[in-house]
Amino acid sequence: MTLIKISLNRDSIQAQAINAALKARQFGITLGSRKVQEGLFEVALTDADQVNNYANSLIKPKSILSNGGDRSKYGTHLCNDIKLVTADSTISFIDAKVNVVKTKVIHSQQLVGVTGSIKELIQDGDYNIDISGNLIIDNQYAFPVDEMQLLNKILSKNESIDVVSVYLNEIFDITKLVFVRGNFDQKQMKFFNVMPFTLNFQSDIDHSFLVEDNV
Repeated sequence: MTLIKISLNRDSIQAQAINAALKARQFGITLGSRKVQEGLFEVALTDADQVNNYANSLIKPKSILSNGGDRSKYGTHLCNDIKLVTADSTISFIDAKVNVVKTKVIHSQQLVGVTGSIKELIQDGDYNIDISGNLIIDNQYAFPVDEMQLLNKILSKNESIDVVSVYLNEIFDITKLVFVRGNFDQKQMKFFNVMPFTLNFQSDIDHSFLVEDNV
């Protein structure tokens, strides 16, 4: 039996439920769906208003990614909506665009008299992820100061960030990100209440290490 710790933070609960749903898919879509439906994540689903929509999206991706699927209340495809979650903060991007670059770590060695190089696969590398979008507020005469401050607070954390995204979670199995670089260029602004941004991340996973102290 696997025990799942549930955080009391609403958005952390949502992210944990999505991550757990993804892990359940490793045992098969049917098993994962049945366990969600039987209430394995009942506490998380009850406490987070939007997690049910995201969990259903992850378990049935074809309805969203292939056939158009469900849309958010803003009319955007859920596969383009992204949420960044830390222990105490959450921000949502509506209809954000994502560029994912998959890498492998290759060691190349040149040999005398041999055309080309000898290549050795070391391991799969991290994904490089660019997220582009806009911070928008309803008041067309105001600048999105609060939204900028919240995003900067999240990106300033010295820790990995949970990401809730049908596109990243379902296709690439990416659930955690490490912030690398951000671009907030006011020259690209077309409206005073719309601040464009581009964020660069690397994918991250949890590692467990056993350290033995020889005394």
